[in-house]
Amino acid sequence: MDDNRKTWVAVALVLTALTVTYVFYRVELAHHREVEDLDAAALLLEEAEVVADAKPEAVTLHLFQSASLDPGALDEQSIEESLTLPADPETRIERIAAAVLRRFDDVLPPRASVRKAYLLEDGTAVVDFSREIGQQLMGGIATELALLQSVARTLTQNQTGVKQVRFLVDGQQRPTLSGHVSIQAPFL
Repeated sequence: MDDNRKTWVAVALVLTALTVTYVFYRVELAHHREVEDLDAAALLLEEAEVVADAKPEAVTLHLFQSASLDPGALDEQSIEESLTLPADPETRIERIAAAVLRRFDDVLPPRASVRKAYLLEDGTAVVDFSREIGQQLMGGIATELALLQSVARTLTQNQTGVKQVRFLVDGQQRPTLSGHVSIQAPFL
């Protein structure tokens, strides 16, 4: 009978431990969801504040492509586009860079995007691309250079205070964007 009693006590302790673990798991899961909901609400509120002061503005997109006569050169085309831009310089930089990316849809993977943009005190705009751009950019050196030059020229010509542009991929400094053009030095 002593062995039976020990077995039942062991089973009861295991069941108690499992129940307590499950309760803690459910409490932690509920807390995690609550934090996610609060983060999402804060992000929506922040975006609503940015959008509240946004106004349509004419922006000149400076788009580069391979020159038809000289494969080593790039031709520039300027296109006027109306963008809704807020007063915040970093959000403006992000939206202008995203507008340039949309013009490269034919060579970019579907999920390619601008993750974030920053403006440093020395006038350097930092554009952080999603990792898909670095992994799946179609084309060679000319395409990569055209994309980088297009973003850099468009930002320096349209955003007050931007003197040069640096590029990150997925929040990290990399030697090249997609294996061809160095992005370790800023673009002017």
